[in-house]
Amino acid sequence: MASTPVDPSVIDAMTDAMSHDCGNPHSDHAHGLEASKIVERSREALAALLGAGEDEILFTSGATEANNLAIKGVMSSAERRGNHLVVSSIEHKCVLEAARSLVKTGIEVTEVKPGADGRVRAEAIAQALRPDTALVSVMHANNETGVIQPVREIAEICHRQGVLFHTDAAQTVGKIDVDFNHTSADLLSFSGHKFYGPKGIGGLVVSRAARLRLVPQLDGGGQQPLGRSGTVPVPLCAGLAAAARLYERHGQSARTHIQSLQRLFEDRVTRKGCPFTINPHAERIPGCTSLRAEGVNAEDILLHARGELSASTGSACNSGSIEPSYVLLAQGLSFDEASSSIRIGIGRTTSEADIDRAVSALLAAHEKAYRAAA
Repeated sequence: MASTPVDPSVIDAMTDAMSHDCGNPHSDHAHGLEASKIVERSREALAALLGAGEDEILFTSGATEANNLAIKGVMSSAERRGNHLVVSSIEHKCVLEAARSLVKTGIEVTEVKPGADGRVRAEAIAQALRPDTALVSVMHANNETGVIQPVREIAEICHRQGVLFHTDAAQTVGKIDVDFNHTSADLLSFSGHKFYGPKGIGGLVVSRAARLRLVPQLDGGGQQPLGRSGTVPVPLCAGLAAAARLYERHGQSARTHIQSLQRLFEDRVTRKGCPFTINPHAERIPGCTSLRAEGVNAEDILLHARGELSASTGSACNSGSIEPSYVLLAQGLSFDEASSSIRIGIGRTTSEADIDRAVSALLAAHEKAYRAAA
């Protein structure tokens, strides 16, 4: 899912930090120390949310930086086990492109496909491991289908062979319970704006075992633990902490609400006589639906629904040409099926009236697109 609206409590926390705390958190004067306290309280809140140690939380500009740091940081370490990297073929673009960029440095990359239900099989990862594998990266849940991956099982397979495991948890942190220790991951990435926090901040959780094999990727003052350089953005940290506390207070009720609306939406768009089909999936995070309309291009449907519905196809634009979702293609959907697929996101602020409007907009847009194509 692309993003979430910033919660009012998050805005209040950020406004307060911007209004009253002007110091650099890395300075040792009074204003700097006050700013530093906000950062440390934020680190405490994230550690509590993720079941991690405070010294394991590293703030970044978002999940893209965190993913790049995890992959490039491990694969550029002199302490790494070898020159082989394993990723799933349905990772977010920032993971896939980070991995592919390493090929020119002599790193070998293996991409493992998911099954037809969108789940990456642990045994497929096991088969991809080699004596020189240094790192495996498999996302916690996919950003297009919402399918939750068996990260704990994969991590345990990796650890038995001395391989580090990274998971991109941008789609799960703040949506379902995520415990760093329970995932057995060595590195875990997250992003604030995916769970009602601000854009521009996220983090990487780094286990004590992974520290010696992670090389900083930003040169500078090394302001944070593990050498991540750059002044920590105090207001964004305050907002991120507020989002973490929001999940701890309302996470369960939000999940129940979202799941109820998701069932309603999917029942409505797939009932007899409706043109939509839910794409095959294993267990999913709440609120993420991938559906398709046979015989009609998804871009045409969304064009006719513009102004009434904010949704996406999951497509990537490359050199001006729109391609169907590589995630759905990897899952085994045909080119036409992937081209007719739409990603719908439902959140904690979505209402039943919103579902009614979305269903009506989709059905009307499909009818217009179908007639235009006839």
